[in-house]
Amino acid sequence: MNPSRCRGMSLISLMVGLFIGLFSLLSMVNLYKVQAKQTVQTKSTNRIDGQISLGLVVAQMEMQKAGFGVEANTDSCEGASTPGRAGTVNRDFVMLSGAAISESGVLTGTGVTINTALAAGNALVWRWKDGTTDQCSGIVSQGGGLKLLQEVACSDATQWSTLTWTAAKIKDVVSAGTLNADKKFGFSAQMAPCAPYGRSAPAEVLLVTTTVGQSMNAVTVTNDVCIPNICKN
Repeated sequence: MNPSRCRGMSLISLMVGLFIGLFSLLSMVNLYKVQAKQTVQTKSTNRIDGQISLGLVVAQMEMQKAGFGVEANTDSCEGASTPGRAGTVNRDFVMLSGAAISESGVLTGTGVTINTALAAGNALVWRWKDGTTDQCSGIVSQGGGLKLLQEVACSDATQWSTLTWTAAKIKDVVSAGTLNADKKFGFSAQMAPCAPYGRSAPAEVLLVTTTVGQSMNAVTVTNDVCIPNICKN
């Protein structure tokens, strides 16, 4: 056999093939890592957005209690032609800025006056009547989360600084640390014509807007709540 006619793979060919194989393997591993990271991030954002949606729903449902049955007067928020009970803004519904609830259940903050101009804060306290008992409830945006303050006995919502909520009465609707500072829950309120669910003629009652940033960048969600039992100023 003529040695010059022998054919086979040279060392260089083997090295080139090995390099191509390793490059392909590394590309596939990197692609897997990217997909795995995206899956984890998607699960995390879905969890956060789920908590945000829950927070919005809970805030809306709880705030609807405000002013319910607190005043035995002859005029409801719809006027003298519709007898009923109505609460007073800044007495039966109070907004606070810089608010926080301590571990001992004491609420601190600064009261913000609500009128026809838009007011903003991070906590709300309201009075309502459970049968014959006056109760105060509240909600606080604190530490990247949202806390619900369940009912405690009170005379009106202006007593917020003297009330004490036990640990059993403080519920984490959105866990602390869930939201960054630029995406946290915020509240604004004003006296404006509105009707809950559009089922009656608009009257000047309390309109509360809850704002929170979604997990996606530059996406903000707002939710307006018409409080039909808070109208007197």
